[in-house]
Order: sequence, then C-alpha cells, then structure tokens
Amino acid sequence: MAACSTITYVPGAGPRRAAASLRARSGPGSARTHPATRALPRQKSGCDAEALLPELRRPPLYSIAIGGVLKLFPEKMRDELFNTVPEPPNGFRADYVLLVLNIVLLWLAAWQTFALGRRLFDDWVGTVAAGGLLLSTAIWSETLALNGVPLAMVLLLALVHALVRAAGKDETGARPTGAVVAVGAACGGLFLADYSALAALAVALAWLWRSGTKTARTRWKNVAVVSAVFAAIAGPWCVRNIVLTGNDDDSLDVDTGW
Repeated sequence: MAACSTITYVPGAGPRRAAASLRARSGPGSARTHPATRALPRQKSGCDAEALLPELRRPPLYSIAIGGVLKLFPEKMRDELFNTVPEPPNGFRADYVLLVLNIVLLWLAAWQTFALGRRLFDDWVGTVAAGGLLLSTAIWSETLALNGVPLAMVLLLALVHALVRAAGKDETGARPTGAVVAVGAACGGLFLADYSALAALAVALAWLWRSGTKTARTRWKNVAVVSAVFAAIAGPWCVRNIVLTGNDDDSLDVDTGW
C-alpha cells in the first residue's frame, strides 16, 4: 500500500513541483523518471506530435497487440481509420477496431474457461463457468473500456492451463517440460500486459514446487526453467527502461525513437 500510495502521489504532485524538480535535475519529476517530459523543452518548435518519446509507465503488450492488428490493414485503410472525422452519432473508426479486438479476446477467454472447467471437472462445469464469464457486467465494462484487461485474462487463463498440465505426467511418467516452459512464457506475457501481474510468477513457482515431484533436483530445474523463460521474455523491456532511466540528462537521447 505504501508503494501504491507513492506511485499515485508522484504523478499528481502538481506542475510546480514537477517543473522545479526538472530544473534541479532531481526528485520525482527528473529526467530519470520522466524522460519524455524532460525532452519537451529541448524541442525547438514546442511539442512535436510526430516525435517518438519513450514510454516507461505503461506495459507494452497491449500496445503491441493493437499495432499487430493495425498492420493487417492496408496502409490506405489504416490512414482512413485515424484521419476520418466521424459524424455524430457515429464513433471513431479506430475505436471500433479496438472494440473488435477486445471482444475477440473476451471470447477466447471464454473458450479457455470452458476448456479449463471441462479438464478439471466436466462439460457442464465448463459451460457454466464460460457463461458466467460472458454474462459478467464487470468484465463487459472492462472490455468496452478498450483497455488491456481481456488480454490479461487470456494470459492468466493460459497460465492456469499450463500449471494444470505441468502438475500432471506424460506417458513416460515424467513432468511435461513443454508445460513448464509455457508457465514461464505465460508469466512473462502477463508481466508485459500488467506490471502488477508479476505476483503470478511467485504463485506459479510455489505451485510447481508443491505440486511437482518430491525430488529436489527436479523442483529446482522447474524453477530455473520458468525463471529463465520469464527473463528471456520480460528482460529486454526491463533493460530498455533501465537504459532510458539510468542515463544523465545530457546523454539521454530521446529523439532517436523508442
């Protein structure tokens, strides 16, 4: 709670305090924590909407998913999505693309819920669970808000599926290594979708430790595999942020595009 209070307090500390800390090159508004803000005074013609400034506070996976979907459109159609001014009561066309993306992710989460319920119990349980998901007003409100919650739901359910598989055994009686790798991949994806989902890594490691084999060597192997896959997926983004925030003002080149 103390960390959350600090995080929420710093951005709302007020423009005067932020400006003072920028001038002093220290404090919560310094270039180390707000490199994009620090870059604005360095631009000769004010704020350039076309300039690529670094983003540190938001996880990247949902933005990557949006970019991947937009890449499927021809360039001309993609430009029309953003350049066409809607006539009331019509909405912004690009928003409809995000709405379709979120609805597809929601239905994927419903299918994962059904498959998980059927695997653990029976078809009836899977049907009820998936129906409850699709009828939840809270989930639909998040889906229609055009945020990354549906993507996080898909990744979380993928993690649960991988944990269930990793807790079982294959035909030879050994733990499926692919499922253990999938656990690490799902944890890495969750972290890149929502930073607070880092807690899922600790839960997954504890689950594998308690539900796995009694052999200490195999337990440590599972922990090492999950940690290595997680680091391979989440590591580059973390290194990128450290590189941006770990430089002095004069050596931080934010105009070269991140």
